[in-house]
Amino acid sequence: MTKYVVGREPDPSQPHVVVDDKTVSRKHAAISIIGRDRYLLEDLKSANGTYVREKGGWRRIDSEHVGPDDDVRLGTYVTTLAKMLDDIVHTPGRMRIERNPETGEIIKRRDGN
Repeated sequence: MTKYVVGREPDPSQPHVVVDDKTVSRKHAAISIIGRDRYLLEDLKSANGTYVREKGGWRRIDSEHVGPDDDVRLGTYVTTLAKMLDDIVHTPGRMRIERNPETGEIIKRRDGN
């Protein structure tokens, strides 16, 4: 089972996704790929919480099975697992996700690029 640590400064020696957002902790959450289009999202005792969207709004989680298109929130950073992991799952390596401060657009880059 592949496990990715998500955060502003995760351990570079393990598979990870860097999210450049001040509301995301250094090691905010972990995503484990447990099957085809099935993931386990775990909060790593983050300061601002990990959430999944339900019909009634956001629900804070410790650990939750989620699908690739489920809306998730790390601090105030909102995305889906598919958006975070798409390039990594199809092209192994390290990924950095940044937000353009002028447009708010999300930019994905390979570490070192």
